[in-house]
Amino acid sequence: MKKLGVMGFLSLGLICLVLFCGTSLAGMAGAAPSNGTPEDMVLIPAGKFLMGSSPKDGRVGFTVGVDELPQHPVELTAYYLDRYEVTAKQYRKFIETMGRKPPGDPRFPEIYPWAREGGVPK
Repeated sequence: MKKLGVMGFLSLGLICLVLFCGTSLAGMAGAAPSNGTPEDMVLIPAGKFLMGSSPKDGRVGFTVGVDELPQHPVELTAYYLDRYEVTAKQYRKFIETMGRKPPGDPRFPEIYPWAREGGVPK
């Protein structure tokens, strides 16, 4: 079983975001190829891994984030992931088509710069 630290956890979150946006964008793009895999996507097989950290991985609050505890097993079903990153233009099309508001909080411009700048870039 593989352990995930802070970067692994953030990467998993990014994968989920790309998966969510990518799946929705793929559905807007057209039909899947004859093998059943949506165009420009890859099948990630089902599997298990250890998410988080244990106190023996470092000093809690310093080298191990408190949000990484407790370490626990996670089992994911198979899913599709975009082969390429979602662009700001694709994301804007998705949120406009779906009638959603972009995530953001103007109090944290370093995380959501578009919240300060009037929306997701065109």
